[in-house]
Amino acid sequence: MRIEAIAVSKGSHGAPLPETSFVVDSGEVTIVEAETGDRPVVLALIASGRMVPDSGGITLDGSADPALLRERVALVDAPEISEPPADIKLSTALREELSYSGRSTGRSSILQTITDALHTNHEQGLTPETRSAAELASLPMRDVPPALRIRLLAELALSRPGVDALVLSSPDRHGGLPTDWHTIALDLASRHHPLLIICGAPSAALLPTHAVAAAQPATPLPLPTPSAAAQLPDVPLTPAPAAGEGDEGSGVAGVYGQSPHPLHPQPPRATPATRATPTTTERPNPQDPDA
Repeated sequence: MRIEAIAVSKGSHGAPLPETSFVVDSGEVTIVEAETGDRPVVLALIASGRMVPDSGGITLDGSADPALLRERVALVDAPEISEPPADIKLSTALREELSYSGRSTGRSSILQTITDALHTNHEQGLTPETRSAAELASLPMRDVPPALRIRLLAELALSRPGVDALVLSSPDRHGGLPTDWHTIALDLASRHHPLLIICGAPSAALLPTHAVAAAQPATPLPLPTPSAAAQLPDVPLTPAPAAGEGDEGSGVAGVYGQSPHPLHPQPPRATPATRATPTTTERPNPQDPDA
């Protein structure tokens, strides 16, 4: 599976999104730097087929069909788009996410999901959590440890029917170590999923492979035909389905997919790669005499 974006942009004079190109393949983590204003969210919406760029084009395995992107790419924890509200309990957010993938939404299933995530993070060398699953389940989302939050939301997004790829938007806004969510992304990519992470430049610079990858520009991509880009319609965000009984729901929008649970038997994992992309190209303002 390959997602290619070629010189996609939104707005004018670089706002909110200047021309941006990236490519992400199965088994890879691609880092794209974007941190100004609405730029991360706009790029995340375009990358997941939920917003039409004003220029450029984006394809999935050569197809410019935005419906295919929306079906197979989950937009995870995007600010004000798919993030759970800060004041709901972790248990409520998980109940809704579990319902998306047709799994039990009972308390035992929620606690087991948290336990599995803690165990997987510990196996990946992340800092162990000393609180119990029950204690963590009662926390409001704003207080959930960043590594646990990202692990849970990303794993559950991949369990939705049809989802094969993830766009993770601004994980650095939660604090914690960039290497933690990068480790989680590499683990997910090792299951042959493409992972696109949109984050700020300071966080990207702390990732161990960033400097090496940035020195190796991505392979130039063929430009799509103008007609293919023009066929991309504006499609509203997919509304969240009703939450389980007794659950007020989080209002999270997203897509749905199917994938084995992370702690269920998995095929042998390949070593994932990280690709860092020089993210955006600012165009000079023709009305600016200093440009």
